[in-house]
Amino acid sequence: MHLFDHGDMNLPHKALEIFLLHARAANVLNKELSLPHLKVSGDFNVLELGPGDSLFTCVVAKALGAPHTWLVDVGSFATTKMAAYDEMLEMLRQRGFILSFENEPNTVVSLLKECNGEYLTEGIHSLAHVPSGSVDLCFSNMVFQYVPKS
Repeated sequence: MHLFDHGDMNLPHKALEIFLLHARAANVLNKELSLPHLKVSGDFNVLELGPGDSLFTCVVAKALGAPHTWLVDVGSFATTKMAAYDEMLEMLRQRGFILSFENEPNTVVSLLKECNGEYLTEGIHSLAHVPSGSVDLCFSNMVFQYVPKS
């Protein structure tokens, strides 16, 4: 029943699909280009509320040209197994995305650094670390069902 899952963002192909769905809805993708040449229209920074089991959004955003990504959650749920992120990087490269890094990441910490990403795990208090007016695309895939109605 997947009652305790945090969504499908731990599956590389699904994370890409979900990111593109939200980016298209927000009209931040360059409509003249298609995969793998798809890029964002101008610079944009991304905020994902509730990344859940992975930090794949940061990698996808980097592949599309995002300068910075914040991933905000109420706890540290994302996998720290680099094999999962290697799988995501490989899937993107197989689809033709060019991901260049100053230093090839070998830990999740180094991956976040190379992607200009921040993983903030203090829930709503984490938003204080996101500079005002800096977010161009904010989305959540599987969070709002956990927010109490009150």
